[in-house]
Amino acid sequence: MPSDYLSWDSKRRSKAEISLARHHRKLEVVWGFYNFLRTEGDIGLVTSGFFNAISEKRVGENGAVSWAMKLKTETSSNVRHPIVPTDEEVERVFDALGAHPNLFLAERNFLIGQVEARAGLRAMGAESLKLTSLDAMLEAEGIRSSGGSVGNLAHNKGEQVRVRMALSQLMARGRTVLPMPVVEKGGKKRDVEIPIDLARRLLDHVWGRRDGLIRRRRGAPRLHKGMLFVSWASGAPLTRGAIKDLVKDAFVTAKVRGSGHALRAHYLTSKAIELIEEARKKFGNNYDPEDIFHELAKLAGHRHRRTLYAYLDVARLREAALRELDE
Repeated sequence: MPSDYLSWDSKRRSKAEISLARHHRKLEVVWGFYNFLRTEGDIGLVTSGFFNAISEKRVGENGAVSWAMKLKTETSSNVRHPIVPTDEEVERVFDALGAHPNLFLAERNFLIGQVEARAGLRAMGAESLKLTSLDAMLEAEGIRSSGGSVGNLAHNKGEQVRVRMALSQLMARGRTVLPMPVVEKGGKKRDVEIPIDLARRLLDHVWGRRDGLIRRRRGAPRLHKGMLFVSWASGAPLTRGAIKDLVKDAFVTAKVRGSGHALRAHYLTSKAIELIEEARKKFGNNYDPEDIFHELAKLAGHRHRRTLYAYLDVARLREAALRELDE
């Protein structure tokens, strides 16, 4: 009933104990009911005013008209909503990171954006990546280097080919990600999921432009300390402050709201959408959000309920919008 819809909306905005996800599920059911009534002759005419108030009209390129539920999120001022850029906005940030005229900086900065947006790393996690992190990632899959470390293979083309082929074989068997150790907030160590195509690009960076810089910069062989991301000026490890600054600059250049943490938010929200879609295939609308919460907690590396449910709420809204577009 319209009174139920308005009551649930009022409860949410009056700080009642109802989560944004639960609030959205209730409104979604009511909207679906009135969307059905819209085609039922006289009843549809009687209820059309209310339906129009809670819906958005969309006209496709071919002139076809479709309707979608208005996706609004009214909350109290003390609730923090994460900044979650869209896929298109993230691509613009990637473009800005990779647009530097210095090819080393363009490649390095682009890869930093990739590990934040596609592996969910914070600036501290990106800062902590070492050549030994790549070694551990490969060794966990039984891929060992005859040189002792991937850092020693810059001039061994045969070994590079062997490593790349081993990764290609993993992908051919259906693998998409590999666990790689990182050090994150509070000095906590954990494994993150690195997409295999990104792992290959990181290795190419190590064997290519990073190696060239280390060999050319005076003192760099001593200063780099085996870290993956290094400074163009000195070859010393790139600090998390520098990582935050360069990613923030890319957001400004791309005219996208947020900073590096928004790339992590995009990663977690995208993963939550994937988990919701998988749950719907198995259980329909009766899936348990707690199951998704637990999986998301593993990917995030923490179990802060308020933070994770904020990502989950955004994911539910976006997943609902995607389903409406598909229908």
